[in-house]
Amino acid sequence: MLKVKQIINPEVFYKAEAFHITAKIIVNNEKLKFHGAPFIVNSTLAIELYLKSMLSNKCFGNLKHGKYSLVYSEVKKGHDLVSLFSKIPDNLKKQLSKRCSETTSKIEILNFLKEYKDHFINWRYSFEGKARYYKPNEILFVMEIFNQFGRNILDGKVS
Repeated sequence: MLKVKQIINPEVFYKAEAFHITAKIIVNNEKLKFHGAPFIVNSTLAIELYLKSMLSNKCFGNLKHGKYSLVYSEVKKGHDLVSLFSKIPDNLKKQLSKRCSETTSKIEILNFLKEYKDHFINWRYSFEGKARYYKPNEILFVMEIFNQFGRNILDGKVS
């Protein structure tokens, strides 16, 4: 039987990083000061994709056309941050939780994800009245933790 090793999907990670960077630019743009939707949609999509990058493929070691064959998770679709977090490997959940709680902000990651689990959906059409309050600094902080964590996985510093 082949040994399965969990890895991060760099393609998904880099897409998350692009939405993360976009959210950081938007939040500081004076012309968008009172337009929350672009920031919250981009930032929660970034968090979603960071999570998906941690569970989107596994490397079985068999090469096809110079690349490892990918076995995609059943959670390729969907935006529920809590559901996605629940499916990443336990060791990654523990490490992410620890990193968030050890900082000066002391964010409990599961509570954060519960609070923002449907913001991507609700803020895309915020004019329908389903959008809820959010804290930009808290979201920026969590995106940064997820980004650093993903980079560490890509660099082989997290297992």
